[in-house]
Amino acid sequence: MTLTALEEYQDTALVVIPRPDAMVLFGLAEDDLLDDTPDGLFIPGNLDSALSYLETELAMRAEGTCSHGRRLLLVADCEQEADRISRLLERHAGDVSAVVLGDWPGDRVSVDQDGRVDAPSDMAGALPCRLPAMSRTEARDRLFAIVKTEASKKRRRGSRSSKRL
Repeated sequence: MTLTALEEYQDTALVVIPRPDAMVLFGLAEDDLLDDTPDGLFIPGNLDSALSYLETELAMRAEGTCSHGRRLLLVADCEQEADRISRLLERHAGDVSAVVLGDWPGDRVSVDQDGRVDAPSDMAGALPCRLPAMSRTEARDRLFAIVKTEASKKRRRGSRSSKRL
C-alpha cells in the first residue's frame, strides 16, 4: 500500500514513515535515503518526530496558515503511541490516513502472508481483496526505482529551467 501511494499519488500525497519502520519494511540500511527522497516521501528519525510533524502540519492547515497541500499518510508501528495516533485521526478525519503496523485497538485490516485482505465490512469496499505479496528486497528495489525516477524528473526540470535563464 505504501509503494502504491508513492507510485500512483506521489504528486498529491505525502507518505510519512519513521526511519525504523522504513528500515523494517524496505530492508533499508541506517544511511539509505538520507539525502535522496522523492517529494512524496518523508522519513523522520522516529515515530515521535513523525507524529509531531503531522500534528504541526494539520494544525497549520486548520488555522489557515498554510495551503491544504498533499494528502497525508502515516505508515508506522504504533508502538506506545496508539492513543496519540487515534486522537490525531479522530481530530483530523479525512485529512490524514494511517497504515498502522502491529497491534491497534480500533478497527483493523489484516493482510496475511499471501496478500489476502481481511477488513470490516465498512472498510472492505475501499480495499482490494488481495495485495501483492513481496519480499523486502523487492520492496526496496521498487522504492529505489521510485527515488531514481523522481531524481531523474528533478534533473530534467532543473536543466529546463536553467536553459530559460
